[in-house]
Amino acid sequence: MSLNIDGEYDIRNINQKSFENEAKKLGLGKGIATQHFLSMVEKFEMALEQSTYELEEQGYGVAVDIQKQILKKAGIHNFKLTNS
Repeated sequence: MSLNIDGEYDIRNINQKSFENEAKKLGLGKGIATQHFLSMVEKFEMALEQSTYELEEQGYGVAVDIQKQILKKAGIHNFKLTNS
């Protein structure tokens, strides 16, 4: 199953503005969209950090390399505040 945000399916192309536009389409305010966006970003980064730590503790030495690749290629670079 897939879903889109502001008509975009590719996570690499989704950013804060995408969330704001989608919220507007749904009749929600920009503030609530920004709040949810920032919460998602924070939780993603924390979950990735925790997962990396747990994998390292279990002896998976490549966990940090995988984490770096996810941060580099998975679109997380878009998950930062954009200028309005």
